Amino acid sequence: MSHIIVWNSVDELIADHRQRGPITADYLLEDEPGHDQAFPPMLDAVTPPQARRLSFRDRLSPTMRDTLAFEHYEVRPCLERDHQVRSFQDDDAFDVERAIAQKEGRAFRVFWSLYGVDRNTATAIGDFVSKAAAHETMNAILAIPAAARNALQDQQTDTAANHNRFAQNARVAADWLDDMINQSSNLQRI
Repeated sequence: MSHIIVWNSVDELIADHRQRGPITADYLLEDEPGHDQAFPPMLDAVTPPQARRLSFRDRLSPTMRDTLAFEHYEVRPCLERDHQVRSFQDDDAFDVERAIAQKEGRAFRVFWSLYGVDRNTATAIGDFVSKAAAHETMNAILAIPAAARNALQDQQTDTAANHNRFAQNARVAADWLDDMINQSSNLQRI
């Protein structure tokens, strides 16, 4: 039995390699290099981290690595008219379209959507009546990760006293994130 696997990126190839073990690769007949050429070395689990860019996905459990994971959030203006919604990444383009809709005199609706962005794909999370309301919700989502980041960034020197404080802040930051994750992923609340 033959299987053909095509990876979308080197990171996916490496993740697959780590999960399955050694991967054998072959060329399609028309792509085959000269027989005397060696197959380029493949990055594997022993490749030093400096040789590749680490991703937050490297720290996720295997079942979560390929699922939706928002890398960042965006608030975008939206215009609905004629039963069609258009989302704008650019406020100037939105202002132009809104002005056109007002001139036409037909019914339209304006709202703002909060999007989570994963691998350059935006997923709508919610719609809001104002830009401020969408930003308020986004900031609420980011509050605990921001506090954890701030706790870690507060300690930037290498003195022994600061090392202990940094370790304590790292534990506290990890606890905040752990509480957030656990409370969001099951029915148990603290």
